[in-house]
Amino acid sequence: MNASKTNSLLVTMACSLCVTAAVAADEFVPAPALTRAEVLADLEVWQVAGMPAFVQGDNVDGNMVSAECQAALTEYQQMLHSPEFAQRVARIARQRGEHIDIASTTD
Repeated sequence: MNASKTNSLLVTMACSLCVTAAVAADEFVPAPALTRAEVLADLEVWQVAGMPAFVQGDNVDGNMVSAECQAALTEYQQMLHSPEFAQRVARIARQRGEHIDIASTTD
Protein backbone atom coordinates (compact mmCIF):
# COMPACT_ATOMS: atom_id res chain seq x y z
CA MET A 1 0.00 0.00 0.00
CA ASN A 2 1.46 3.34 -0.94
CA ALA A 3 1.86 6.26 1.49
CA SER A 4 -1.08 8.26 0.17
CA LYS A 5 -3.50 5.33 0.55
CA THR A 6 -2.18 4.64 4.05
CA ASN A 7 -2.63 8.28 5.06
CA SER A 8 -6.12 8.32 3.57
CA LEU A 9 -7.03 5.15 5.47
CA LEU A 10 -5.66 6.57 8.74
CA VAL A 11 -7.59 9.83 8.26
CA THR A 12 -10.78 7.89 7.52
CA MET A 13 -10.31 5.74 10.62
CA ALA A 14 -9.60 8.78 12.80
CA CYS A 15 -12.70 10.57 11.49
CA SER A 16 -14.77 7.48 12.13
CA LEU A 17 -13.55 7.31 15.72
CA CYS A 18 -14.31 11.01 16.25
CA VAL A 19 -17.83 10.63 14.90
CA THR A 20 -18.44 7.57 17.10
CA ALA A 21 -17.19 9.45 20.16
CA ALA A 22 -19.34 12.47 19.33
CA VAL A 23 -22.46 10.32 18.95
CA ALA A 24 -21.73 8.58 22.26
CA ALA A 25 -21.20 11.94 23.97
CA ASP A 26 -24.52 13.23 22.62
CA GLU A 27 -26.34 10.23 24.10
CA PHE A 28 -25.02 10.90 27.61
CA VAL A 29 -27.54 12.84 29.65
CA PRO A 30 -26.23 13.79 33.09
CA ALA A 31 -28.58 13.75 36.04
CA PRO A 32 -29.70 17.20 37.12
CA ALA A 33 -27.64 18.75 39.89
CA LEU A 34 -29.38 18.60 43.24
CA THR A 35 -29.02 21.00 46.11
CA ARG A 36 -28.00 19.69 49.50
CA ALA A 37 -31.54 20.46 50.73
CA GLU A 38 -33.01 18.32 47.94
CA VAL A 39 -30.72 15.42 48.82
CA LEU A 40 -31.59 15.67 52.52
CA ALA A 41 -35.32 15.90 51.75
CA ASP A 42 -34.98 12.82 49.54
CA LEU A 43 -33.33 10.98 52.43
CA GLU A 44 -36.16 11.99 54.77
CA VAL A 45 -38.78 10.75 52.31
CA TRP A 46 -36.83 7.49 51.83
CA GLN A 47 -36.84 6.95 55.57
CA VAL A 48 -40.49 7.93 56.10
CA ALA A 49 -41.57 5.53 53.34
CA GLY A 50 -39.80 2.70 55.17
CA MET A 51 -37.19 1.89 52.55
CA PRO A 52 -34.28 1.43 55.01
CA ALA A 53 -35.94 -1.80 56.17
CA PHE A 54 -35.15 -3.30 52.77
CA VAL A 55 -31.62 -1.96 52.23
CA GLN A 56 -28.64 -2.31 54.54
CA GLY A 57 -25.53 -0.46 53.35
CA ASP A 58 -24.49 -1.82 49.97
CA ASN A 59 -26.49 -5.01 50.56
CA VAL A 60 -29.99 -5.13 49.20
CA ASP A 61 -32.32 -7.42 51.10
CA GLY A 62 -33.74 -10.28 49.07
CA ASN A 63 -37.19 -8.95 49.93
CA MET A 64 -36.90 -6.08 47.44
CA VAL A 65 -39.51 -7.86 45.35
CA SER A 66 -41.86 -8.41 48.28
CA ALA A 67 -45.25 -6.73 48.35
CA GLU A 68 -44.17 -4.72 51.40
CA CYS A 69 -41.09 -3.38 49.66
CA GLN A 70 -43.01 -2.55 46.51
CA ALA A 71 -45.61 -0.68 48.58
CA ALA A 72 -42.85 1.28 50.35
CA LEU A 73 -41.17 2.05 47.02
CA THR A 74 -44.47 3.27 45.56
CA GLU A 75 -45.02 5.48 48.61
CA TYR A 76 -41.46 6.86 48.31
CA GLN A 77 -41.94 7.70 44.62
CA GLN A 78 -45.31 9.35 45.26
CA MET A 79 -43.83 11.41 48.08
CA LEU A 80 -41.00 12.59 45.82
CA HIS A 81 -43.53 14.02 43.38
CA SER A 82 -45.80 15.62 45.95
CA PRO A 83 -46.12 19.26 47.01
CA GLU A 84 -44.99 18.14 50.46
CA PHE A 85 -41.59 17.25 49.03
CA ALA A 86 -41.09 20.83 47.86
CA GLN A 87 -42.10 21.98 51.33
CA ARG A 88 -39.52 19.63 52.89
CA VAL A 89 -36.84 21.01 50.59
CA ALA A 90 -37.77 24.59 51.47
CA ARG A 91 -37.76 23.81 55.21
CA ILE A 92 -34.36 22.13 55.06
CA ALA A 93 -32.91 24.92 52.92
CA ARG A 94 -34.13 27.53 55.42
CA GLN A 95 -32.62 25.57 58.30
CA ARG A 96 -29.31 25.36 56.46
CA GLY A 97 -29.39 28.99 55.31
CA GLU A 98 -29.45 27.95 51.66
CA HIS A 99 -31.18 29.86 48.88
CA ILE A 100 -33.22 27.62 46.62
CA ASP A 101 -35.45 28.05 43.62
CA ILE A 102 -38.73 26.47 44.73
CA ALA A 103 -39.78 25.91 41.10
CA SER A 104 -36.82 23.56 40.60
CA THR A 105 -38.12 21.20 43.31
CA THR A 106 -41.46 20.50 41.64
CA ASP A 107 -42.34 18.64 38.45
